[in-house]
Amino acid sequence: MKKRSYGVNIIIAIAFGIGVSTLLVLKSDVKEVLRNFKYFSPISIFVFLSVFILGTILDSTRMLIVIRKSLNKTMNFLDSFYNNLMGYFFALITPFALGGQVYQVFHMAKLGIKTEQATNVMMTRFVEYMMISTVFSLYGFFRYKDVFLAGTLVAPKLIVAGYMVSLSSMGFVFISMFYPIWMSKSLSKLKGVKPFHAMMRKITKKEDWDESFTKWTLNLKKSVENLWLKDFHILMVDITLNLVALLCQVLTLFLILKSIFHDLPLNFLDVAGIYFFLT
Repeated sequence: MKKRSYGVNIIIAIAFGIGVSTLLVLKSDVKEVLRNFKYFSPISIFVFLSVFILGTILDSTRMLIVIRKSLNKTMNFLDSFYNNLMGYFFALITPFALGGQVYQVFHMAKLGIKTEQATNVMMTRFVEYMMISTVFSLYGFFRYKDVFLAGTLVAPKLIVAGYMVSLSSMGFVFISMFYPIWMSKSLSKLKGVKPFHAMMRKITKKEDWDESFTKWTLNLKKSVENLWLKDFHILMVDITLNLVALLCQVLTLFLILKSIFHDLPLNFLDVAGIYFFLT
């Protein structure tokens, strides 16, 4: 029954993606879009999809390793693969890609994994991504800083501003992982605000929702410390697989660009730097 449900949801997600892509094509120059397809042979499209699927498999594998070895919870590969695939889908259709991580926590909770443990997994993955992304994006920034900092262009300045916000968000999440008690203290101060208190009481179905959240943040801290300190070797394996999975994404983009722009001297490292800087 679960396999059937997964299959239906994946088909719906694919159909949604095809529908959106079709609308975008119809809104643009259809002839130009169709003309660009001549650069891609069936074999090249197969290679692009294979590299993307390989990245998803790696993401699914690293999730399994963390959940089984560090959290000592049960999860099979199908559940992990579905979790990551649908995470990509919800990230693409929600603002700031926030829906992906929220859905993944929700799905793990349905599988019997505590929400604080699931949150630890997703926050850890976010920090890992930002650390890897920062290394490559700094390379891309300094390599093309004259373009990004051009005084006559507005867009590059906005991109740089967005980049600084992204770095700040990594620091915010990292602090929240190891010192989550500040979140519960902040929310507790809002208990005196009647509309907010009523909303939280309705969501949690508890009068003492602030105490429950404090307990949750303490459990989150324990889960984070267990993975980042006690099971540091597992974290290193996770980061390594994350790096390979992210490079698979860059490789897909690199192969597509090489197929279209044959004459440009494209460099994989340059593409990686620009890709991570812009994302």
